[in-house]
Amino acid sequence: MDDPATLPLLPTASRADARAAAMRKPSAPTLARLGWRLMASAAGLFATLVGLWLWSSWETTRHDLEQRSELTATLLAVNAETTFLRIQDDLQQLGDTLQNRGALHDPVGMFIVLDAFKSSHPELGGATVFSPDGQMLASTASRQARSLPNVLQEPAYAGYHDDFNLALATQGLSVGRPQYGLLLKQWFIPLRYAVRGADGQVRFVVQTSMLLERQQALWRGLPTQPGVAMGLLRTDGWLISRYPDQPSHVSIYGQPAKGALVRALRSAGDARRGIYAGKTADGEQREGAWARLRDFPMVAFLSYTHDEVMQMWWADVRTPLLALGGMLALLITAYTLLLRSFVRRMVRIRRQMDFVRAEELPSSGVAEIDALLRQLVRSREHMRRFARNREKTLLEAAQAGTYTRSLRDGVLVAADSSFARMLQRPVRRLIGREWDELFNTVDEVPVGEAIGDAKTQKRGGRRLVWTRGLHGETIWLSLAEHAETTAQGHKVIHGLAIDVSERENLLRAVERQSQRLQTLWELATGSSVEDPGAEAGDAISYMLAQGRDALDMQAAIICLRLGDECHMLYVQDLHGRFRQGQTLSANHPLCACDDHENGALWIADTSLHPNLAATAGVRSVTVCPWCRRTKPWVACCSWAMSPRARNSIQPTGSTPSCWPPGSPACCTTATSATPCWRRLIPMA
Repeated sequence: MDDPATLPLLPTASRADARAAAMRKPSAPTLARLGWRLMASAAGLFATLVGLWLWSSWETTRHDLEQRSELTATLLAVNAETTFLRIQDDLQQLGDTLQNRGALHDPVGMFIVLDAFKSSHPELGGATVFSPDGQMLASTASRQARSLPNVLQEPAYAGYHDDFNLALATQGLSVGRPQYGLLLKQWFIPLRYAVRGADGQVRFVVQTSMLLERQQALWRGLPTQPGVAMGLLRTDGWLISRYPDQPSHVSIYGQPAKGALVRALRSAGDARRGIYAGKTADGEQREGAWARLRDFPMVAFLSYTHDEVMQMWWADVRTPLLALGGMLALLITAYTLLLRSFVRRMVRIRRQMDFVRAEELPSSGVAEIDALLRQLVRSREHMRRFARNREKTLLEAAQAGTYTRSLRDGVLVAADSSFARMLQRPVRRLIGREWDELFNTVDEVPVGEAIGDAKTQKRGGRRLVWTRGLHGETIWLSLAEHAETTAQGHKVIHGLAIDVSERENLLRAVERQSQRLQTLWELATGSSVEDPGAEAGDAISYMLAQGRDALDMQAAIICLRLGDECHMLYVQDLHGRFRQGQTLSANHPLCACDDHENGALWIADTSLHPNLAATAGVRSVTVCPWCRRTKPWVACCSWAMSPRARNSIQPTGSTPSCWPPGSPACCTTATSATPCWRRLIPMA
């Protein structure tokens, strides 16, 4: 019976390729990893919901703050408008008094009226009268009329020019931007009222002032949070009042404002109120609201710093957020503990699955998993029983036997009945025998593989051994072994034996017949040297026929390589398919030789090619007389030359010429024998 280990197998992927393919193959996640993915998804969903809640809370906080800011700014606007309307009425009454009494032409009477106004309005900074050209006519701050300045001409009052001209063009009270009074020696808000005659022309201008500190006294008393800013802004961009003030008033009152409030007013159109956000006059990021004064070109505003808004929002969400974060941390901790406990239980169950029955498995804590594990254990038990039965069936079908021997001394310690039947001995006669007493080893390699090259074709774990049967016949066994260490620490070798006696005996018979054919071939070629001519060829043909019959071959052919062609020197064919003197093309199956150089000879076995009778490429050629009188392996140069070189010497269609070996025109000599020739027919 043939050894299955020596039968041709299809190419399979290497172990590294299989491992790489297994690594590339996607694997299902573990239950723990799946749980973590679920937890991560839940945490992501939780974070998304919390983020949405935080964003909604932020928008709600800002919306509530904007509403409160608009309401507060409206109240500030109403308060400022009431104050300015009262002052407007007082200044109008003062102007009517001065005009009715003709005090403009009576400096003494003018001072008396102004002093009376100052006494009745202690919250204001006195009173002053100007002519339309800017000349100060009288003031409660100075009684020297000759030393009073002209605010439109004096360089010291350059800041008054725009506001004074604005008062001349304004119907009613004109609120000027804060100035530092040279006479009062402190900051004030100039309030001017242009007194007009019946023709509408300005007769004189009455001015009073409100000290900046006094105007902001009401704001200081409001219960506001730290960081809140409020004030009044003229619609042309000049800041009238702001609380709290900057250390340097010039930085905010000395030039028009260009912050977020001014931009909001420009884009609001005729809106009575609105909100704004951005960098303000103090350089901070603020969010606030504004409201217009109905009778004056001013707005009242109230703003919070962005940090203050963030603190308000954080105060609202801090407690719920910390509670949600604590709950999430508690859930993650509880899940981690449960997962670790579950993993430990599953590891313990996995270790016990190979040793206990399905009913004895501990619980994993999940009913579905318990049912699946019990079914798995039952399936594995069934597979083990099936594997044992299958192994026994396979061994019986393959007529294979098993054995066990110790590695240290090679004593056979176990064997089955099949192994004993192969050796034609009972099992009890084999147990305890040493391995070397029973078998002889052939170079650790089966003879069937050793024919090619016994030194280089070793295969790990397979051996070919032989022994004698009861009747003296040779018994060949092919062995496959592997080493193992038992639980007691003993090193043993388990083996599988297959009887390959028929194959090995046949291979050795073929080998002997091949050696006989080679010997006959060598004798034939040697006799042709001593007896040249046709008799040598007849002897070779006779010996080749004997070798063909001995090897049970359909045909045996001795071929010679000549350039790109293959020449049949001697032919022995039972069916007459081939003739001596034929030439085959280079792609013909019989021309397959390891060496393709000129002068190569080999024996072709046509039994391997049953359909060669219909193969194209076989044609007859003229055999030169010189080649008939020379050694069989020496070719004429006309055969060895390429077709192009042959045509350059000899016209096409003419009879081929022949030159002896060694001549200048010949390219093949007897010394050009190749390794293919030397392997089959050794040269002397």
